Amino acid sequence: MLLGTYPVRIEEPAETLGRLMSEIRDWLDNKQIVPAEFKTITAEDGKVALDIRFRSEEHANLFEQAFA
Repeated sequence: MLLGTYPVRIEEPAETLGRLMSEIRDWLDNKQIVPAEFKTITAEDGKVALDIRFRSEEHANLFEQAFA
């Protein structure tokens, strides 16, 4: 965990992860936002969690509104 960052977690079924990651990349590029950290975590229930940390609370809030 990076200090001074704002986390957002999204859970997605593994079979739709590629589509979601493409949408996230397009959104980040369009907003010119670079996350401080981006991790994927595989859960046992067939879902994948994306843990994304932002340096700005505003960016984290915008991302959460778009994807959570």
